[in-house]
Amino acid sequence: MSKTSGNMPCEAVKAVLEHFRRHYAGAADWALYEDGKRQIAELIGPGDPAAYEAAVGELIEILEV
Repeated sequence: MSKTSGNMPCEAVKAVLEHFRRHYAGAADWALYEDGKRQIAELIGPGDPAAYEAAVGELIEILEV
């Protein structure tokens, strides 16, 4: 994942992904996917689409959707 403005958003996104990995791995739940995407978008913002796409890609792998 590329750096976002500062290190804080990047670390927060990693924390969100880790939460999904620990609690929902393999859940294949569309609502969880949408919730994760929303959280990632709020943390990254519009300034770094590459970081957003990378994080959402990882979320897809975690949830297996």
